[in-house]
Amino acid sequence: MAGERALNAAEQIRDLRRDLETERRLVADLIGQLREPDGTWIEHDRDRLRAENQHIVAERNQLLRERDALQRKLDGARANLSRHNERRVSELFPDGSGNTP
Repeated sequence: MAGERALNAAEQIRDLRRDLETERRLVADLIGQLREPDGTWIEHDRDRLRAENQHIVAERNQLLRERDALQRKLDGARANLSRHNERRVSELFPDGSGNTP
């Protein structure tokens, strides 16, 4: 009984998400409708602009992932450098005084 309700709820969620995507696309289309100077609609431009926008969003997301990966590498390199510097200082000043003998 509970499993069946969970499956029904999951199906309803999928349906609602599809409906929401359809509504979002419709709103975007209405907001982004283009008209020629004489007042006629430019359908093909709307479709082209939608495709370009999806491409740009995908590109942006890829660049964000690359930036995050590079930031993690930079953070790791900085941590390694800090440990390396601490080791070098310990080697140069084994007594910890910072004064040369």
